[in-house]
Amino acid sequence: DRNDKVILDNRNNIPIQVYSAETASIMNRLLTYNVNNCAHTFASYAGVYGWDIAGKTGTTNDDKDSWFCGGSSYCTLAVWTGFDYPESISKIEDFDLLTYNMFYFRHTLSLCLK
Repeated sequence: DRNDKVILDNRNNIPIQVYSAETASIMNRLLTYNVNNCAHTFASYAGVYGWDIAGKTGTTNDDKDSWFCGGSSYCTLAVWTGFDYPESISKIEDFDLLTYNMFYFRHTLSLCLK
């Protein structure tokens, strides 16, 4: 947290498989398509040249929050935009914050993947 207190430490837990390899492969293909080939979402702005990036956009009702969660086989990242108190984030100062999430994600992930 912001005071450097560990909230949950799973390093000593034994991992368990929660879904099959086939399901993971299907989801990975769907979410990679979402970034690399889909013109219907802002996720296409999250692509990092030369990398297969999988990810998904999201918003709450009435555009109170927005996020993008995604990554490559080497790194994952989530970007969230919102306010401490519910307020619409749509078109603040004529800039779509969901698009901002994608650019911030792409920039940060490309630094991680260098």
